[in-house]
Amino acid sequence: MSDLKCCPFCGARGQIISEAGDPFDDIGRFYFVRCLGCRAQSGAKYASNSNDCPNFYEEVRQEWNQRNEGAT
Repeated sequence: MSDLKCCPFCGARGQIISEAGDPFDDIGRFYFVRCLGCRAQSGAKYASNSNDCPNFYEEVRQEWNQRNEGAT
């Protein structure tokens, strides 16, 4: 597993978040990275409760860590 890069907007640390897809029917969760400073976030990945796979964590890490060439 790779580490999360700092936020590209404010430089603060990011954290992987898991939130219920529907607060009234807990049938799945959304996984994404959110900046602890400015609260910017990556795109979310949805997983049903029976499919809580480590691959979802790695996918959101990779998306958060992706930077355009020339960006710092």
